[in-house]
Amino acid sequence: MSTFRDSCASVWSYRKVYTLMLVLYNQSEDEPVPRLKHEADAHLNGGGYCALTTSHSWLLLGLKQRGFGRGRWNGFGGKVQSDDKSPKHAALRELQEESGLDVPIDDVDEVGRLWFTFAGKEECMEVHLFMCRNWKPTGTDDSAWPCNTEEMHPRWFPVGQMHPDNDRQSGLDLSAIPFKHMWPDDRIWFHRVLNNDRILGWVHCAPLSSTDPVQSGLIGDSMKETNGLTIDPFEIPAYQLQCFPPDSEKVKILTNDCV
Repeated sequence: MSTFRDSCASVWSYRKVYTLMLVLYNQSEDEPVPRLKHEADAHLNGGGYCALTTSHSWLLLGLKQRGFGRGRWNGFGGKVQSDDKSPKHAALRELQEESGLDVPIDDVDEVGRLWFTFAGKEECMEVHLFMCRNWKPTGTDDSAWPCNTEEMHPRWFPVGQMHPDNDRQSGLDLSAIPFKHMWPDDRIWFHRVLNNDRILGWVHCAPLSSTDPVQSGLIGDSMKETNGLTIDPFEIPAYQLQCFPPDSEKVKILTNDCV
């Protein structure tokens, strides 16, 4: 696992470290449907899943309001600052700043690391992936739930029935996840970390070269905006992903090299 990681980390001299956090809420039969702070009727994407009051799992995503990634649904995160004790501390800080959630550090696991390169740029983005697999509200009022911020507008998305203990088979269902309004690479690795794989990967991004990426077979953006927020379109001409299933010595390697 370390060989691929070290080789990726040493290739680019201009490397900046970032974090990305995914938060799961596993709702039992006696627990409330997830919501947002002060927005009890706006907790779900489109409000179309209010009937799901039995056991269900929910993924928290945020719609980026400004800056790099504007107009995309994503996890929560940002650049690791010099005064952050570690990438995990940075991930928790960014989560609080972007969603209002305070999560104990022991409730978070690092599930992967991704290196992003961009056409025409020497800089590399090293992204540490973290997951809180079983978030629970700390109180009974709205203040315990995530809230809109200047950076992100969060929403809960149903993802089937997940099991946070990693020892039971999960019934993952990503049909409600808005992949067309997310970064294109999310389609490559997202389901793997939600299925408890750990991942290491390299993703190369380039400006979208086709007006119809689906027809041309590209992994690329097909939407130009989300809720009025314009998306800068990208495609993924090349990537390599290594997957490490839980409790397994077998490594899965997925590649696509078109550059």
